[in-house]
Amino acid sequence: MKHPTPNPGIKQIAAHMIDPDLAWPPPMIRLDSNENALGASPHVINTAKMSSFEHERYIPNQHRFLVPALAERFGLDPDRTAIGCGSDDLLARFVRCYLGRGRQLLRSQNSYLKTPRYALSAGGEPVPVEDQDFTVVVDNFLAKNLDTVDIIYLANPDNPSGTMIPFSEIKRLHANIPSRILLIVDCAYEEYIDEGCFEQLRDLVEANPNVVFTRTFSKVYGLAGARIGWSYSSREVQDIINKASLTFPLSSASLRMALVALEDQSHVNWVKSYNRKTRVKFTSAFEKMGLRVYPSHTNFLLLEFPRQGSSAMDAELYLRQRGVWVRRFASKNYESTLRITLGLENQLDLAAGYLQEFLEQGY
Repeated sequence: MKHPTPNPGIKQIAAHMIDPDLAWPPPMIRLDSNENALGASPHVINTAKMSSFEHERYIPNQHRFLVPALAERFGLDPDRTAIGCGSDDLLARFVRCYLGRGRQLLRSQNSYLKTPRYALSAGGEPVPVEDQDFTVVVDNFLAKNLDTVDIIYLANPDNPSGTMIPFSEIKRLHANIPSRILLIVDCAYEEYIDEGCFEQLRDLVEANPNVVFTRTFSKVYGLAGARIGWSYSSREVQDIINKASLTFPLSSASLRMALVALEDQSHVNWVKSYNRKTRVKFTSAFEKMGLRVYPSHTNFLLLEFPRQGSSAMDAELYLRQRGVWVRRFASKNYESTLRITLGLENQLDLAAGYLQEFLEQGY
C-alpha cells in the first residue's frame, strides 16, 4: 500500500540541538534558549493582562497597526516592512519564495543551524561556506561558484557563536554578488551590539532590491513567547513574502504587547546595559577557568572546553543534574562547546560555580 511521500529534502533534516533524556531534576535555571531573563517591560506585562479578555477575536490587517509603529520608531518605509510570527517565520518565507528547487542557499558553515532546514524544506540545497573561528569570511563566499545560488544568508551577530562581521564586510559581499541573488541578513541580536550598523544596513536595503534584513521582539524586548518578528526589504519583495504569510500571524495579545514595547525605550536601554555588564563579568570568569570564550556581541556566550567532545557533554550533564540548563549542539564543529545565555547575575554566579566545581573535579 502506498503512503503519502514527503518532499525529498525533508528526510535530510536532522536534529541540530541535543536535549539529554533527563527527567529529573526539573530546570531551576534556564540558560539554554537566549531569552531575556529580565523579562518584558512592566507596561507590556500590564497590556498582556488586559489583552486576556479578547482572545475570541482575530485582529485583521495587523500590519496596519504594527508597521506604522515600527516605521516611526526605526525610520522605515512602511511599504518595505513586513511582520511575522517571529523572525523565523519571515526567514522561512524568504527561502520558500526565493529559493528554487535544486538551487543553492549559501551560509557560513557554523551559522544559525535552523537555516538549512528551510532550504531543504523548499527543495533547495544548503551549502556551507568555510569560516574562521566561527566568524564569517566574506572572501570564502565570493570564491564559490554563484551560478546556482539564489540566496546568501548571514546572521550578524551570529548564533550560536555570538560573533559578527563589520558592516563594511556585508557591503563588500553585496557589491560582489549578482543582483539576482537575495542577500538575507538576520539581525535577531542587533540591539546587543555596542556599536550597531542599523542605519547603514537600512540604507543598503533601500538602495538595493536584493538585500533584506530581519529583526525580532524575542530578545531585548523580552517577548520570546509572544512570537513577533519583522523584516525590511524592497517593496516588491515585501509584497511577495506577504503573499506567503499566515492569515493572522500575530495573536491579539502579541500585537498589543509589541506596540507598547516599542514605546518603552527606557526598558530596552536597561536590558542592554545589564547585558553588557554581565557579558564582561562572565567572559572574564569563564576565561579564568581555562575555557575559551568566543567574542560575543549578543546575550549569550559560547564556551569551548579544552578536551574534545566528552568534556562539554559531561559539563552539560553536571549542570543539568543541578537544575541548570545550557545548550549543546549536534553539529560536530560544536561538540566541544556549550552555549550559555546571559541570564540574571545570581543565576550566572551559580552556573559558573558549578562549572568551576566540574573542572576542579577533573572530569
